[in-house]
Amino acid sequence: MKKIEPLILILFLLAGGVFSGCSKMDDTYKEFLDYGQQKYPGKPVSAKVSPGYKRMILSWANSSDPKVTRAMVYWNNRTDSLEVALDPSKDSTYLPFNNMPEATYVFEIYTFDDEGNRSVKTEVIGKVYGDFYKSTLLSRPIYDATVVSDSLWIVWGGISDTAIVGTEVLFKDKDNVTRKYFVDKSILLSQFPDFPRGTIQYRTVYVPGLFAIDTFYTEWISMYVKGQRYPLPKDGWIATASSFDIRSGNSYRPPSNLIDNNPVSLWVNQIAANTTPPTAQTYYPHWAAVDMGSTYDLEGFIVQQRNTATNLVKDVELYTSADGEHWTFQLKYTLENRASAEAFIDLPQATSARHIKLIALNDYGNSNNVALAEFGAYIR
Repeated sequence: MKKIEPLILILFLLAGGVFSGCSKMDDTYKEFLDYGQQKYPGKPVSAKVSPGYKRMILSWANSSDPKVTRAMVYWNNRTDSLEVALDPSKDSTYLPFNNMPEATYVFEIYTFDDEGNRSVKTEVIGKVYGDFYKSTLLSRPIYDATVVSDSLWIVWGGISDTAIVGTEVLFKDKDNVTRKYFVDKSILLSQFPDFPRGTIQYRTVYVPGLFAIDTFYTEWISMYVKGQRYPLPKDGWIATASSFDIRSGNSYRPPSNLIDNNPVSLWVNQIAANTTPPTAQTYYPHWAAVDMGSTYDLEGFIVQQRNTATNLVKDVELYTSADGEHWTFQLKYTLENRASAEAFIDLPQATSARHIKLIALNDYGNSNNVALAEFGAYIR
């Protein structure tokens, strides 16, 4: 009988032990492997909350796992829950939530199969908007609204809120027909036809988020828009001033330069000069007044800066008068620090007047001198 070599016998015994050990290990973990395959049904995919006013819609894409039959949804730290039967024929599930308090909600979603196995958790966060949110919404500001050639022109300001989509404008046209327009938030200047003058209404439109199911609006704001500005002709006007530059040549700059329709010529206050008798420098405030010769229902003033950016006038006070002796203060205004800038300054309300007056208080260069190109008024 042939002997088995001791080394071969040892290797054979070791190999048998290894295969035996593997078999026992598979038996040990088979239960957990099988359990893990059945434990976790397919979970919801792409869950999201679509917010609205005191409501929301929770939705997700259904799992492709055919064993999934129902879902459990928890919120409010699991104090509220909802069981949902899932329709395997539908790709998505939509759950409306109505009459919800205004708040931020965290939803936990689990799916189950017929054997009660539960998926891993899907979590999604969403908001419900209510009256408090509505109370915080701001209307987009209007910087200016006027009429140009029977068209309504609106210059819009901006708001940084990304939920704004635009603004609605409502008015009656020249034929008394109500018109409504939507102005996208990117528009800075709007023009609307067939508007002579009158009241407009506007409100700003908000959509809070990509998936929002409701649109929010600010309250309607009413605004009266006057007609087109018509500068009054200056023929026959007479201008006087607190002082003026009496030096000769181009340095002779009387207040009549304010009403000559020439933006190059200036009114300048009295400058110290070698005259007989000597003339002394005058200082702020400086004033100029104009007799228009007739009485008008004024809507505003026109003030134009000099054509060079040197010591431009900054703050002015504006007055009206019926007789040139008794003056009514209308408003204080800060002129633009820009050469040749022309300011159309609306009166708080239309005012009957024959005389207008401007008092210059200071300038952007902190000098002693006033220098203005034109002064006038307009009606509508």
